[in-house]
Amino acid sequence: MTVTKTIQIKSESQLGRALEYIINAKKTMNETLVSGHALNNVHNAEFEMLRTRRFAQKLKGHYSNGKDEVFAHHIIQSFDPKDKS
Repeated sequence: MTVTKTIQIKSESQLGRALEYIINAKKTMNETLVSGHALNNVHNAEFEMLRTRRFAQKLKGHYSNGKDEVFAHHIIQSFDPKDKS
């Protein structure tokens, strides 16, 4: 049975820890199971995501301290190895 879940990441420090977990080669078949939307390189994901956030804040003229803000969504898909399809 396939299981999916989505986790909200709500701080810069949580983002860094989540990305370390997400790209762990031991858990992701040497990172073949890792992807990201609009990222040049998953190893630069934290820098790229925070740069995009700051650019958007500057463009909008709205700066936030990050409180009650969602920095990213971590989407997890887990598959049972017994499933054939």
